[in-house]
Amino acid sequence: MSGIVSYGAYVPCWRLARQAIAPGSRGEKAIAGPDEDSLTMAVAATVDCLNGLNREEVDALLFASTSAPFKEKQLSTTVAAAADLRQDIFTADVANSLKAGTAALKLALDAIKAGSAKQALVTAADCRLGAPGSEFEQSCGDGAAALLIGQENVAVHIEASHSFSNEIFDTWRLEDDLFIRSWESRFAQTEGYLKVVREAVSTAMQRNSLNPKDFARLILSAPDPRRATELARALGFDPSTQLQPLLFDVMGNTG
Repeated sequence: MSGIVSYGAYVPCWRLARQAIAPGSRGEKAIAGPDEDSLTMAVAATVDCLNGLNREEVDALLFASTSAPFKEKQLSTTVAAAADLRQDIFTADVANSLKAGTAALKLALDAIKAGSAKQALVTAADCRLGAPGSEFEQSCGDGAAALLIGQENVAVHIEASHSFSNEIFDTWRLEDDLFIRSWESRFAQTEGYLKVVREAVSTAMQRNSLNPKDFARLILSAPDPRRATELARALGFDPSTQLQPLLFDVMGNTG
């Protein structure tokens, strides 16, 4: 069975206290340095993921980001070159949505299942900017993660997945936009995030004959801790005992 062979991460050392943005706000968020962006952070996470492993065995690399520093250039090849991977591997960029990371993970799993790759590395990174005074200015943090997917020496098996797609204009950026745009926050979260993720998770459990009590932990990607708690409760999980705490107060929402 395919799964996660190794993992890596990179979080910038710089922090910005939310108190400096909005008095009374709690926690802080990770901020990329002046010489960092989503590409350099993805490289750092990839190198961390491959530490001590044979890089010649990696057959594919996928880079996921909504904030790539280039509008037109394949950056997965740059990551592969910086990580000293073979030149004959498959590379691809996945973008335009915070779902890009899980989409790249699904593509990697499918490639391994089809036999076109024995090991595939997925790296995701973001440096999203919120407009001054916006909710995104307080919530968005910078960071990167990488996963090596394979069928041998698997540490975490990926047993099943389910996707659900729903067209909605909740959060977006136009071609020349520097800052994230969004409809009214409650609409974006209720009709966007909460509705779609609830449908995907509940259907995945139903198709695999599982229910909330079968899980020790629920790990969610969420805009903030309140939304994660709300979603966990809606799915039938106990937020106090089953929901894995977010790193929102020390890193922010890293995409």
